[in-house]
Parts: sequence; structure tokens; C-alpha cells
Amino acid sequence: TPKPSSAASDVYKRQDLNQAGLMLCKGGDGVPEPGWTVPEAGRAFADGGGPVALVVLGMHRSGTSAMARVLSLLGGALPATLMPARVGNESGHWESEAICALDDALLESVGSHWADWRPVAPDAGWVMRGQRVLREEFGAAGLFVMKDPRQCRLMPFWRDVLAAEGVGARVVLTLRHPWDVAQSLARRDGMGAARAQLLWLGHMLEAEAGSRGMTRVLCPYDALMAVRGEQALATWAQDLGGRLGVGWPHLSPRALGEMAAFLDPAARHHAVEDDPAPVDLVSHWAGRVHAVLSAWAVDGEQARDHAELDAIAQALARAGPDLMRMVEENEALAGDVARGRGDLAEARSELCYPSPSPRDERAS
Repeated sequence: TPKPSSAASDVYKRQDLNQAGLMLCKGGDGVPEPGWTVPEAGRAFADGGGPVALVVLGMHRSGTSAMARVLSLLGGALPATLMPARVGNESGHWESEAICALDDALLESVGSHWADWRPVAPDAGWVMRGQRVLREEFGAAGLFVMKDPRQCRLMPFWRDVLAAEGVGARVVLTLRHPWDVAQSLARRDGMGAARAQLLWLGHMLEAEAGSRGMTRVLCPYDALMAVRGEQALATWAQDLGGRLGVGWPHLSPRALGEMAAFLDPAARHHAVEDDPAPVDLVSHWAGRVHAVLSAWAVDGEQARDHAELDAIAQALARAGPDLMRMVEENEALAGDVARGRGDLAEARSELCYPSPSPRDERAS
């Protein structure tokens, strides 16, 4: 593995990410095109005159819903079949039920599912189905928001779909600490830390590789939630639009007020203050990937880091079957332990409060 950049080798504190906010990752080198300026609010986006998808990528429980909602308030069209809010995401998912169903079907077609981290390669025949769903969900919208964490693993497929439809794409890649994500998944789904870390690792590696070379912005979840007040949000939105090359149709006091009300810090339940020491190879890999992406958020994308990320992805792919077997065995064991504890608690309850015998019932 090539030596990583010195910046990526440092420990990145959360306040550094908050100060950095956003960093353009364009064309793999992190350098903005010459002459870029912040677009005027409401100016139409011109990319050959075609529509543009704002593609929000990121691991589950990483702030993708919050980002999608913010982009919609700025003027990105939402899908026709909007997924309703549910327990665990009471403020809404802000994504397409139809696209989510398609992504689930795609994963199932190759023997996978949402809680898997192994690479997948859907058949090219799905592209036409993807085109149909895209048209049904967004119609003639000139600027729209696409978000489903499953798309991290399916980005090559969605790039083909968007290209076939003549839709330009701008990627917003959200980043959250893997331990924060693991705690959030444990609370919502009862997921073990080992599977959660592997999910985070697989999703982030594939999201990065799948969007490499596209115009993209890396936005840490902490940075988004740290933007407080309408004036700060206006500056943030103009900066984001400038980096993506998008003029926001709805950058207005009303939209900024709704954004400020929506971005509630109380909705963030889990936060790791310092990076935990890695306890195994997977957590070491996750720590390295988080360090590299965090460095990009501060200093810009460094092409020399791609080799390290690719090497980790290849090692993860090679170890995938063995890791899956170990995770499933540990989950089965944890289930047995939980059932055993339940049986023990029930037995103790019976000893303390025995059920009345038939003779006792007749006597009463």
C-alpha cells in the first residue's frame, strides 16, 4: 500500500471538520475549475441545458436524510412517491419509495440486501427499468434530489441510468464517524457493532469509488449540524451551490428559516468525541477510511489517497465471505445468549412468584 498523505495520517478532531464545513472534490484532484464563482440565488443551472440530479450518497444513519431535505428546501424537486417518516427517522427520509424498492430488488437479484457490505454487480438489463422509475419519480424536473443509502453500493448502475436519460449528476457525499453510525444502528435495529462497521466501510468505499471523477462535495454530518442561524445557512448554501455549480431556485428567507428549524441538533443522538483505538483489522480499516475522507473535507481530495482506499476495498472484498460467516455466527450466538437470559429471567420470576397450584385455586 502506498504511503498515505501526511494530512490523512493525522487525527482529525471534530471541530476541524466543523470549521472546514465543505470541501470541493472535483475530478479527483480537489482543484476547482478556474473562474468559478458563487452562482446568484435562483439562477438556472446550465449543463448543456439538461436536467441535473443532486445525488446524496452516504451510509445509513449518516445524515443523508437531513441533507436531502436541505437540498429540497433550496429548490431540488422531491420524488413523486415520497417515503413517509417512520420510527427512527421521525423527521422524514426525503427519498423515493419507488427507487428504494428498485434498489432492494437489484440487491436481491444478486443475492444481497441492505445490511450487506459486499460488492455487487447488477445485470445491465436493469438500466431500462431504472430509466422508467427515474422518469416516473421526477418527470420533467430540471433539478431534483436522489437519495437512498443503497445507492452507495449501486452507483455505477445509477451513473449508467442518469447518462442514458441525459441527466447530469452532482454528488453530495455525507460523512459520519463509523462509531456514531454503529451506535445509531444498534439503537434503531439492534445491529451488532461488527456488522455496522463493515456496512459503514463497504458503503463509504463504494460511494467514493463509484463517484470518483464526478463533481462532488464532501460534507461531514457534524459540519452540517454545526451551521446555525439563517445568515450562516445562506453562506453555507451559496458555498455549496458554487462548489456544485448549481444556482438554488429557492434560496430565500423563507427557505433559510425552514432549514434552520429543520436542522435540530437534538435529533443527533450519538457522537464520539475522540476516535476509539482500533480493536481489530476491520476497525483499523474503518479508521483509515474515515481519516482519509475527513482530511479531504478539510484540505481537499488528494489523488494519492485513492491507492490506499482501493487497497482497503480489495482486502475487504477478499475477506468478505469469511467476515460474513464470522458475523453471522456471532449474531447467532448473541441471539442464543439473549434467549438464554430471557429464559433465566422467567425462571427466576417463577421462583419468586410461583403460579398457584390447582389446590390453591380451589381453596381460594
